[in-house]
Amino acid sequence: MGTGLVENRIRLLRERYGCTSITLTATDQGYPVYKKLGFREQSKYIVLIKNVNASTGKTDTDRVCSIGKNHIDEVLYIDRLVSGENRRDFLLPILNTGLAYVKNNTVYGFHVPGFGDGGVYALTEEAGIALLNERIRENNPIFIPEENETGYQFLLSSGYTEVKRIHRMLLGEEYLRKPELCYSRIGGFAG
Repeated sequence: MGTGLVENRIRLLRERYGCTSITLTATDQGYPVYKKLGFREQSKYIVLIKNVNASTGKTDTDRVCSIGKNHIDEVLYIDRLVSGENRRDFLLPILNTGLAYVKNNTVYGFHVPGFGDGGVYALTEEAGIALLNERIRENNPIFIPEENETGYQFLLSSGYTEVKRIHRMLLGEEYLRKPELCYSRIGGFAG
């Protein structure tokens, strides 16, 4: 039954929406099902949870501000660069609740608190850590790509514990993305 449901979704995404690439996250249990359908492992997300004694670190929070209308284009550029996808229509309705890291009138990263897994995407380590420091004020788990060693080490030093790794899988054409600039994914429904 699960295989048929996945095959149906693949068909819908390809035929109705013209998708040439489909990504998903899979637990160890679901991994063989997706592999059998042609998905291949693209990467892994490390899942970390906050310990009771976890604390925020000292970062340059003076550069963190609410996302304003004048930041939208830069935020969408960062999202497209990091995710490799055009998610403009998906993100526009929630960006007014987000935070940006701005230095010299340029946006270097953004965070969408309370939306999905609280995504943090940043062009520099400085911006990523400052925004990740905002993100750890939330209590939900953080999913970080294994490619982002800086963010991973920051979370460990801030009192987080790795609990598991899950598979990011791809069916179809590979596309350019920069997972090392993702400090917390937006969600399993959106990378």
